[in-house]
Amino acid sequence: CKLALKFLTERGISYNTILKYNLHYCGYGEYKNRIIIPSYDEFGRLNYFIGRSFSENNKFKYLNSSANKEKIIFNDLFISWEHEICLVEGPLDAIRNDINAIPILGSSLSRKMEIFKKIIKNKSAVNLIFDNDKAGKHGLLSSGKLLLEWGIETYYTNISPHKDPGEMDYKQIKEAIKNKKS
Repeated sequence: CKLALKFLTERGISYNTILKYNLHYCGYGEYKNRIIIPSYDEFGRLNYFIGRSFSENNKFKYLNSSANKEKIIFNDLFISWEHEICLVEGPLDAIRNDINAIPILGSSLSRKMEIFKKIIKNKSAVNLIFDNDKAGKHGLLSSGKLLLEWGIETYYTNISPHKDPGEMDYKQIKEAIKNKKS
């Protein structure tokens, strides 16, 4: 659909990114007028998906599949665990700038999440890049505290004046990451 493609390109998501992450459009049914953002486990198997509305008529911005979000690592297939991991809240934040980012599909990390377990196992350094709102700020503090309690090298990136990392272009996010804080 042209409207779905327009929605993505206006948010700085290139055609190559659409292909890399296998983004789709749904024109009917429960996910009508949504971009379908699939997630793949480390072996390339589909493990989750999200429908992101691009229409003002949809009541909810996101419509999640029924799988347990805590049990998946969104797009683990694309993550380099030996490099610094950037944790973000949503999938568009993760895929837009290709910064080794994983969406936590919420606003804070918990011990129950598979992503937390894999970070601990790999001892991956983590950069928290959360939305610049009340929930994001709270999630940043609680997630940072949790990671530090487990001895994980933890940073945060201030994205102000932007609302969320998905609004930032590649140059802006790279500059903000360069200025991350411990």
